[in-house]
Amino acid sequence: MTPMDRPAIVRATAAGVLGVGLLAGCGGSATTPGSTPATSVAPSAAEITVGAVQFRDAFDSNANRWIEQDVMDNSDFRLAFESGSFHWTLRNPRPLILVPDSQIDQRRADVVVKATVTYTGEGFVGVTCRSVQDTDSEAQFYEFMVRDGLGVIRKNDLGDHVEELAKVEKLTLDRTRDHVVEGRCLTLPDGAARLALHLDGAKVIETTVKDPLGAGEAGIKAQGRPDAGATEYRWREFSISEAKG
Repeated sequence: MTPMDRPAIVRATAAGVLGVGLLAGCGGSATTPGSTPATSVAPSAAEITVGAVQFRDAFDSNANRWIEQDVMDNSDFRLAFESGSFHWTLRNPRPLILVPDSQIDQRRADVVVKATVTYTGEGFVGVTCRSVQDTDSEAQFYEFMVRDGLGVIRKNDLGDHVEELAKVEKLTLDRTRDHVVEGRCLTLPDGAARLALHLDGAKVIETTVKDPLGAGEAGIKAQGRPDAGATEYRWREFSISEAKG
């Protein structure tokens, strides 16, 4: 793994931008036009449903302080609130993870994290949850990522440790329209956690983790691909809701 494979984490704080953090990059049966899963997923004994909304951002402004200024531009990326969306241009394959300043230290375990996004190029896009302190890096978390050809649930951190928990291949995304990516996480009665990736309202993959991460922060993540040039993302909406069994 090289530093270019690891993500930058940008946070807006009173002291300015915090970063760069380092980490390994990533990556339903959705029947809506433009997304075609490889297999269907049967309902589990711990089906996760969506409860009350706890946080929502329509990305029409930087009011929740995703970045320090409304426009940030450097050799790695350009981030800007413009034309009613949060626009990212990633200029290299390094992943980028953002948590809004208003949600730092808002630690939740049972959540549905949802983002609506359009992207062009050969990139990954998705959401994260349960970001907590790690023993050998700044943070570790679960990520729920999709790209054309792959959907994946991973445990990742800001070092070089990545654990693939579930994946589905032959996932086809229409990059000319919005997609809704969801990560759902629910604590089970025995202390394990059920994790599920949903795309455009339908479950794609799910898995159970016996020794899960604790309550933590949630955010968004994207990553370009090597030798694919710049990747463009337009985030339309982000929300965190209570997960219920």
